[in-house]
Amino acid sequence: MTEDRTELQDLPTTQDALISLMNERRNYWQARIVQGDPAQSTRRRLVNLTSDLLDVLDRLEVQAISTPESRAYYRSGGDNHYAENVPLQGALETTFARAWETQERGEPLMAVPGSSRPPRAYTREETLLQVAQYLVIMVRYWDELPNHDPLGNMLFSVLTLLDGGPGSLPPFSVRAPGGEDLAGTLHERYSDLRTPLLDSTHSSLELAVSDYNGAHMQIDIHNPDDFTLENIRLLIASKDDSENRQIRVSNMGMIYLSDVTGYQQLDDVAFRLESLAYGTDHVGEKAALDDSWVTRIYNALNEWRTDPYTTYSDSF
Repeated sequence: MTEDRTELQDLPTTQDALISLMNERRNYWQARIVQGDPAQSTRRRLVNLTSDLLDVLDRLEVQAISTPESRAYYRSGGDNHYAENVPLQGALETTFARAWETQERGEPLMAVPGSSRPPRAYTREETLLQVAQYLVIMVRYWDELPNHDPLGNMLFSVLTLLDGGPGSLPPFSVRAPGGEDLAGTLHERYSDLRTPLLDSTHSSLELAVSDYNGAHMQIDIHNPDDFTLENIRLLIASKDDSENRQIRVSNMGMIYLSDVTGYQQLDDVAFRLESLAYGTDHVGEKAALDDSWVTRIYNALNEWRTDPYTTYSDSF
């Protein structure tokens, strides 16, 4: 169980309630990015989010749906198929955790036989393992693919999995005990709700930046309460990219976003990153919403803070 996970008071009985509950977990791990937590890599946050989402599903009734069409397809190829009415809840999170630990150790994931003679239904354990392995692949995919919302994309992948989107897996039924099946169009409903969520993130960032009232923002690199991912995000958002900019650190250890770039006016500059060309979306609110970019800037500055061996870096 990941830290600060809250117990469910009421099981969700509608699509919107389930999506809202899952999105609360997405918001929690997104806030960990905004608040600053360099020990939590994007991949680690993706794993924690996935564990939290599976924890929610473990409290509901989750079953694979083996349709006549899918059974006919598997039989025509002589392949195995997914059994119907096999409960998966209660073991989704633990199976995912084992699969993730296996690949982290560099060991191959356990193979699930795709064919048997005669064809047979997958066991509960084999179905759980295939779900877990798919999610391991998606965590790695969204971690490695540059994008503005890896956590939201991972949530979308989990909902798509439940709806039967991945061709290698069946659709699933998801319900509270005695309730109606919520799956089938979960990922579509999440897409409808996702734009207001991102707009809200934009509004929060705009409000935070406006608090500076145009003041020249500086961050003390030697003060851990000041040198955070959140403040680096605000620094990036504090100016637009209509001009060339450069992130610099003064001799007193103050980080600032300079309008003077390159080799100009370096007398009071202890360290600087490569100049950020105008029109490339490396500065401004759009850049500040890119978690991967903010983290790269933070890590480059933090590397220099711990080992100030150079006055310039273009490797970040």
